[in-house]
Amino acid sequence: MKFTLYKLNSKNYPFKQSALKKTFKLFSKNDDEISLFNSTYINDGHYHVVFHLSDEHVSSTKKGGIALTVPFSQYINAFVIEDTFFLESNNKNYTRLIKNYVEKEYDIKLEQFIFNNDYIISLLSLTNGYVKKIETSDINEESETFHGLTIEEIEGISKTKEITFINFLFGNVFISVNNETKSISINTKDEEELLTILGVATNAI
Repeated sequence: MKFTLYKLNSKNYPFKQSALKKTFKLFSKNDDEISLFNSTYINDGHYHVVFHLSDEHVSSTKKGGIALTVPFSQYINAFVIEDTFFLESNNKNYTRLIKNYVEKEYDIKLEQFIFNNDYIISLLSLTNGYVKKIETSDINEESETFHGLTIEEIEGISKTKEITFINFLFGNVFISVNNETKSISINTKDEEELLTILGVATNAI
């Protein structure tokens, strides 16, 4: 799964079950309609949140224009770990809509987290994993790619270059941090593994 990270500037957990929309409609034609679909307590300070977003499949022909629209429901996952909000971000428009909805509906500010060099070094030190690939950029915007570096070597590089992308192994799971898309990708379908890695990613902040 791919996530965008935000700092959740709220004193209390905002996505209570009582906040579920009674007006929630499946297959709504209003493509701006977003609802809190589910909120599940996992353990202390950990929650799984699901948002519903109404959208439409649109088919068309070259000469005839739009021929058919089919409404469908899109579900967007999110995880709250303490004050960190991990929002599933496979589609940048969905991410933007959910962010705007959360800020407006719950009157809170979501501050997007930037994966700077210090954070990446901190994350690597906690995972102690094999670094498969790392991409950097210097002040002249010249890029360079490295493979199989140690944490010590990466720390040295980070003093003069910005880490723009890194792919490394944590246990049996590959993790990618991309500064251009401001996202972290975790290559696992196992919920327990995912939650463990999200916890580590939070502790690295």
